[in-house]
Amino acid sequence: MPTQPSYTAGLVGEKNKPDKMISISNEPEFPDTVEGITAPGAVAVADIAGAIPAISEAGVKDAKYYRQRGILAYRSEDLPLALIDFDLAIKLDPNFSDAYIDRAIVFRRLGDLKRAFADVAQAKRIDDLKPQ
Repeated sequence: MPTQPSYTAGLVGEKNKPDKMISISNEPEFPDTVEGITAPGAVAVADIAGAIPAISEAGVKDAKYYRQRGILAYRSEDLPLALIDFDLAIKLDPNFSDAYIDRAIVFRRLGDLKRAFADVAQAKRIDDLKPQ
C-alpha cells in the first residue's frame, strides 16, 4: 500500500489544484470611498467618560499636569506610575519644589530613604532661592 507524502495528508480533491485563486498584484489597494481613507498615524479615540483624551488634547503637557497625574496615581496606589509622572514634572520644570516633595514621598513609600531625603533637600534649596 503506497503512502502519501506528509504535505498532502488531509487534502481533499485534486492534489495540485488550489482551493482558492489568490490574486497577486503589485498595485496598491485603494479604498472605493472617501470613508475608507484614514490619515497616516490617525488613532481611533474612545471617549469613555473622558477617560481617554481626544487627539487634540494629546501632546506634551506642563509640569503641573504631570504632578496632578502623579498625585492621582499615588492615591490609587500605583507608585511606579506616580514616580514616572513626578519625574516628568521635574524634567519639565527643574525648579518645581512641590514635585520634588511628592517624589520624595513616593521614594519613602518604596523604602528608598536616601533618594527621599535628597529630594527633600533639593526642594528646600529651591525654596530658599525663591524671593520671599
